[in-house]
Amino acid sequence: MQRKQFLAAAGAVGAVLSAAGIASGASSPVAAASASPGPLASPYWRRGEHGSLHNLEHANRAVERIIDSLQHDQTDYGGHRVAAIQDLQQARSQIAAAIEYDKSHPNTAK
Repeated sequence: MQRKQFLAAAGAVGAVLSAAGIASGASSPVAAASASPGPLASPYWRRGEHGSLHNLEHANRAVERIIDSLQHDQTDYGGHRVAAIQDLQQARSQIAAAIEYDKSHPNTAK
């Protein structure tokens, strides 16, 4: 069961990082492919000028939950759990920077 939780957390990390890239306006192929609506589109994501900050805040909450979950996991997974936590903390910092940028540049195109 712990392996399933770890894999679910790892999948969520990918989704969060992809969502953060979309919300911050990244123009990578992954972000472009993920930007199109599909059957797996999250009901929490919003489009348009009012959606960007909402998406960043949603991604930030998701990263916080995943970090907390991994910190409470008893298995080390050969060091991968700690590495994932460090990557998530870096992602959290980037999301916070994007939120600050969004708040300080309210009139820029999103």
